[in-house]
Amino acid sequence: MKTSLRIAGRYRLDELIATGGMSAVWRGHDTRLDRAVAVKLLKDTAFQDNRQARERFEREAQAAARLNGHGFAAVYDRGEDTVGPDHVAYLVMELVEGESLAALIERREKLPPARVMEITASVATALETVHSEGIVHRDIKPANILIERNGTVKLVDFGIARISGTASLTSTGTVLGTPVYASPEQLTLEEVTGLADVYSLGVVAYHALAGKPPFTTDDHYRLLSDHVSSPPPPLPSDVPEQVATVVMRALAKDPRERWGSAEELAAACRTAAAGRTDPPNTRRPVALPVALLASCLAVLLLSASLLLWSPWSEANGGESAQGPAGSGSQATAPSRDGSEPTSGSATDTDDRPGHRAADPGGSSGTQDAPGTDPSPTDPAASPGGGTDPGPDPSPADPDQTPQPTDGTVPDMVGMTTFQALQALRGQGFGEVSGEHRAPGLLNLLLAPATCEVESQSPAAGTTAGLGDPVVLTYYAPSADEDCGL
Repeated sequence: MKTSLRIAGRYRLDELIATGGMSAVWRGHDTRLDRAVAVKLLKDTAFQDNRQARERFEREAQAAARLNGHGFAAVYDRGEDTVGPDHVAYLVMELVEGESLAALIERREKLPPARVMEITASVATALETVHSEGIVHRDIKPANILIERNGTVKLVDFGIARISGTASLTSTGTVLGTPVYASPEQLTLEEVTGLADVYSLGVVAYHALAGKPPFTTDDHYRLLSDHVSSPPPPLPSDVPEQVATVVMRALAKDPRERWGSAEELAAACRTAAAGRTDPPNTRRPVALPVALLASCLAVLLLSASLLLWSPWSEANGGESAQGPAGSGSQATAPSRDGSEPTSGSATDTDDRPGHRAADPGGSSGTQDAPGTDPSPTDPAASPGGGTDPGPDPSPADPDQTPQPTDGTVPDMVGMTTFQALQALRGQGFGEVSGEHRAPGLLNLLLAPATCEVESQSPAAGTTAGLGDPVVLTYYAPSADEDCGL
């Protein structure tokens, strides 16, 4: 889709390259500085009604301001503007020419071990900078790793990052991140450090080597249990032992048994890529004690029923293209000459058909192809995909059904109506109705998914009686669309 619209009077929107539950990413042009840029737009409904979406948008800019170097996509500008009758927030970022690791894996299925170690080492090096700035990324996955045509690796999407000195985005009983790549401590709502990113990067490396993540299932509770207590299956026999050793150590359940830092992981990856054995004095992962496994599983079972799956998550196999509402990963689009892909920086996005990039050996931060990466669970970062997540998983014990005493209304903007119903039922709300919203100018720009929740009443975070009505306003091309409401 091409338009003649401009944001802030200077950023021309040339081509929509990715879209998600809370935002859309455009290939644009800065007419003042005469350079290509990626422009991420946050929906007006999210900006006006969703506090977490606005916070994530700000969080992305804050994190980017602390990070410099070739391992990150630069942020150029941030502001608000009016498009027709709608108010919109925007983030202008470096346009990365390349594709996402997610797209690269999808096309090749498995990557050569030496290449995987090189990419992992580059991401780990970027993570060392991230951690040294007091930031934990919390959503490391293939869609958030971009590789330029010259092979440079960039880490994007800091919308759900934990930044020291800033308020937490986490709500009680809410998991931030993408479950398929999340660390055990994220899934059990424990204290998260930079070693959680080391685990997630280990999952990414495993995926690139094996063609699939170590744990894949449509059952969210089973997925959580696997990450917490199940050893990952062995890597394929064609993966060299020294490479497998590096990855398996990163996947240790106990953070103390992983590589001690992202920098340590990077060094081990480079050693393995060169075909050498592990350097001396490195610790080997040890089996997690049975008692600790049992304890973790107990915590899991008690907390599983409280988890709110991301308003921006895709059902089953999708992957958050841009993480949270405010995230900033990039999406791939054809380059100017049409021969190579272009990735635009901003997160919370899914690739649109026809924008699959050729293999530059790289990645576009949110060029998630359907089914590439399993769904994110950040309450502010899922591309909404519009698919029915399926029936509600039932707690093993009816007494464990979440019944919040304060009647806090969950954040559902950006979810599909089916996901929103699931979240409301899980919180004990029973009376839910819907209002259809016809497409307007901003809807066409942001290309929302069918049955995607645009706004809600009462607003997220407010208190309501469990018997009070909850109204979901959703987008659909026709009022007759069956969105379950």
